[in-house]
Amino acid sequence: MMKFKDSILIIIKDTGLSRDEIYQMIKLKKSQIKRSISNKIALLLISKDLCIDV
Repeated sequence: MMKFKDSILIIIKDTGLSRDEIYQMIKLKKSQIKRSISNKIALLLISKDLCIDV
């Protein structure tokens, strides 16, 4: 599994989103799940939503 920071860089490169936008998406995803998940798991879910392989 890729490191968290590397995954963020791939998403930035592939989507043009800013780091702040990605962190906002992570916060939103975590609140939608309503269970305690790590930032890394939330980022993996977001990458799947965006059809990006990290």
